Amino acid sequence: SLIGSDMEKENKDDFLVIDDPFKSGQKIGLVKALQPDLTVVHAWMADADGNAVFAPPLADNMYGAMASKEGVLLTAEKIVPTEVIRKYSHMMGLPGVYVRSVSEVPFGAHPSGLSNVGLDWMPLYAEDYRFVEDVHQASKDPDAFQMWVEEWVLSCKDHEDYLEKLGLDRILQLKGQSHSDSWCFDLETVEKVPDTEDYTPIEMAVVAMNRKLKEKIINNDYKTLLAGAGIANLGAWLSYYMLEDEGRTVELMAEVGMYGYAPRPTEPFLFGLRNFLTCKKGTDVHHILGIFVGGINGSCIGALGVGQVDEHGNINTTKMAEDRYIVGSGGANDVASRAKEVVAIVIQGKSRMPKDVYYVTSPGERVTAVVTNYGVFEKIKSNKTFTLTGYYPIEGKSMEEILEMIRERCEWSFDIADDLEKIAPPTKRELDIIRIFDTHRYYLGPSPDEEK
Repeated sequence: SLIGSDMEKENKDDFLVIDDPFKSGQKIGLVKALQPDLTVVHAWMADADGNAVFAPPLADNMYGAMASKEGVLLTAEKIVPTEVIRKYSHMMGLPGVYVRSVSEVPFGAHPSGLSNVGLDWMPLYAEDYRFVEDVHQASKDPDAFQMWVEEWVLSCKDHEDYLEKLGLDRILQLKGQSHSDSWCFDLETVEKVPDTEDYTPIEMAVVAMNRKLKEKIINNDYKTLLAGAGIANLGAWLSYYMLEDEGRTVELMAEVGMYGYAPRPTEPFLFGLRNFLTCKKGTDVHHILGIFVGGINGSCIGALGVGQVDEHGNINTTKMAEDRYIVGSGGANDVASRAKEVVAIVIQGKSRMPKDVYYVTSPGERVTAVVTNYGVFEKIKSNKTFTLTGYYPIEGKSMEEILEMIRERCEWSFDIADDLEKIAPPTKRELDIIRIFDTHRYYLGPSPDEEK
């Protein structure tokens, strides 16, 4: 899936493109085997020999760990007798023969969480979003980040000291949040969810993305939907529930190994632990991206957020300049390369919609629609560039004025559809759904009242 991206160019020592020996005229990519020197892994439980149990979803699984030249440094929530491991042999993902050392480290995944899928008796814990946000804010300033490192890394003499620093109340709260119904209690603590039919441009874009996804899923009978993080995720989740209203099922997937999940309110995070408990199947990256998205029988549409997208649909989520890193690819390249088609969403501006992206993270051949906070662009028939097919009404602005605003905020050369659609505002139900997922408005931004 790296073929056609700038990652292909940057990884020539580890990635090789050759003629496909089985399909004349086609290319195939070969990846150098991953063989780390050492791998550090945290398990749910293990015995004294290092036979380790893991609960799904399994993300990149244990292949790299088992290929480590010097073996695995294993930590586990709990060290148990081997007889317990035998009871969970179907979940034993790392044999002890690959393990160099094993240590009992309760709460060792923090600030990540561990779900108890298949291990109902085992008390685990949710992600510590507050902790992660503190790191995120500190990392914006080198001095502030160094202070954070001093406090949370260098000044903790051992793991017990770290847990004491976290505090019992915080630990108990995270344990409570790992329960499947904890979102019900979170709803009671939400100060205010906007209950107005007024909407922001970002909310309009999320709703428009949902409608475009829904239209394509119905017209092309797609069976699965994989969304990237952020507002793309909110648009996909909304589409899932709007289709459900009509008695139609599309299986939501997330790259870490989540198949057929039903997103829960109050938490817009793509890999939210509460959603793990709703999966029809818990698996790994290889199944989700390699087979369910990109396999010969895959019937998947992708929904991706972007840093930049150009007039051919090429997506950049890697960097804006040599010293301005964004986030990288994650699974985006795999989705853009192998899904049947992709709908992208972007906050419109010239730097976000250049003629050519600074870096091609994901090739744009299968990107058939781009939704912005001003309108919807689509590739019509076999065109390789976009046509504006719909715009959002703006109070006090004529259609011509809105079209001029769209042109000013975009470097693309694009056509305007003869049957240009004036896209209807969000319904109350559409707004209620996206707002109940992002109650703290991490992705939606200021509420309509705050924007005023």
